This record gives sequence, structure tokens and C-alpha cells, in this order.
Amino acid sequence: SAHLAVHATPPSVLAPQFTDLDLDSGELGGPVTWTAPANTTGVAAYSVGLATDVAGSSFSAMGDVPVGTNALGLPADVGIGSFTHIVIYSIDGLSAQSSPAAAVLSDSAATAADIALVDLDLDDTELGGDVTWQPPGDATLVTEYSVFLSTNAYGAGRSQVGGPVAVGTTSASLAPDTSI
Repeated sequence: SAHLAVHATPPSVLAPQFTDLDLDSGELGGPVTWTAPANTTGVAAYSVGLATDVAGSSFSAMGDVPVGTNALGLPADVGIGSFTHIVIYSIDGLSAQSSPAAAVLSDSAATAADIALVDLDLDDTELGGDVTWQPPGDATLVTEYSVFLSTNAYGAGRSQVGGPVAVGTTSASLAPDTSI
């Protein structure tokens, strides 16, 4: 007598969502959430990652969580690169499903504009005065501002000066005699 082994594909999660809380352009970070399938029998875990399309191409794993867990936090500063989707595979004891659940990525960015410093410190190698800026057009996800000195406009060699600055504030004092 012949036997035929049948392996069913694990069921897909529903309603995958990602909220980008990393406000740097080109970087991601924040919660990935989903609804478990109605029947999770045989599902052992979920594998969450980034992909270049809804089919999961160029999958880059961000983490696995056991069944019963319907969220995974992406750490801050994950480069978006050419990724366009967050994808979630259901995994049974043997394999992952062939077609993942997917959601389009949306990269949140909020950058202050018109940054200025009137240097009141007369020494060539020191700064001092008020740093001013305009808030980003959409500041809904901004929780605070941080002021940095850097060697170029892209933040190379940056170092933070002072502590956090409250939302609604558009200036910070740079202490006299701050070395550059």
C-alpha cells in the first residue's frame, strides 16, 4: 500500500501594520502588528521582515515571535534601502508559508528647518549663543528636539550639546566657550 504525505501551508496573518516612529529619513523603527489567523493550529511562530514587494522578494528577517504574540518592535535606525514592504510569514514546524502577508512601508521623517546660530563667543575655536530653528511641517510624532554640533550638514562627527528640548520650543542656548 502506498502512502501519501500531505503538508498544508500554515494560514496567513491578517491586517499587518507598521508605524514608523524613527523620524530620520531613510530609516525605520517602530511596532509591527497583525491579527492572528482564525485557526492557528499547527502555527508555531511568525517571521517578520522587510521585502522589496508583496511576495517577499529579497526578504530581510527582522525577527521571529511565537504564536500568540502579534507584534514585533523594529529597533530604531533600520535602513529602508530598497525595501517597500513589511512582510509576515506564518511558520509551522516544517516550513514557512509560500506567500506572506504584506503591508506597504511608509517612512516617517521630521526634520527641523532654517537652523541658525548667531555666535556671540568671540574666540575662533569656541561657540556660544542661541540656536534657532523652525519645526518640521508635520511634527505629530516629534516628542522632543536634540541639538548637535557636527563637522558637516549630514551629521558627520556629531556630538550632542545640552539636553532634550521640549516640543513647542524653537531655540536652545549654546553655552559660551563651547569648543568646536
